[in-house]
Amino acid sequence: MKLGFDLDDVVVDTAGTIRRYLKKVYDLDYSGFINYDFIENKFHLDEDINKKIILDLINKASNNVFISKVKPSKEAVDCLRKLKKSGHSIHYITARKIGDEYETALFLRRYHIPFDSIHNVGHGNEKGALGRVLNLDFFLDDLESNLESMFKYKKRWRKGLALFTQPWNANTIDASRFTRLDNWIQVSRHLGIHRR
Repeated sequence: MKLGFDLDDVVVDTAGTIRRYLKKVYDLDYSGFINYDFIENKFHLDEDINKKIILDLINKASNNVFISKVKPSKEAVDCLRKLKKSGHSIHYITARKIGDEYETALFLRRYHIPFDSIHNVGHGNEKGALGRVLNLDFFLDDLESNLESMFKYKKRWRKGLALFTQPWNANTIDASRFTRLDNWIQVSRHLGIHRR
């Protein structure tokens, strides 16, 4: 099967890296992002400081050096390796900056994360057209809007479209079209590799 995955906050812990950065630089114990978009989060009560933090985080999120410090989930890496060993092809469609695919490939190689292709679409751009072009059988993302985009371009999915649970998507999902998967054990079971 052709399997597609988002990277940030699905395969890798981007939000955790940002939380550690907030603690180190601003001495903030920001426990979790309830909104995916930095602008929607309230980091500090002082509006000027809050704006400064938001702009800093937006710059960090598009900085390759900062993004290269993000760590992958051990469970994700184990599952992805099993999937590849089972003969599946692995494709990443991420909102990372267009043109930074080489850096993304270096990151994946550093952690021995298997891949067949990498597609950086940039922040705010649709992923669905790529899902259709790649003829994916499955796609996992942490944003329901990306699953909506996939469904818009391709109605039939052999293994479906799945939402990876994060604080910013805890209350949303169209269960008639999408499956919710809370962790990589569930991803493994859903894709049928949990017994291998």
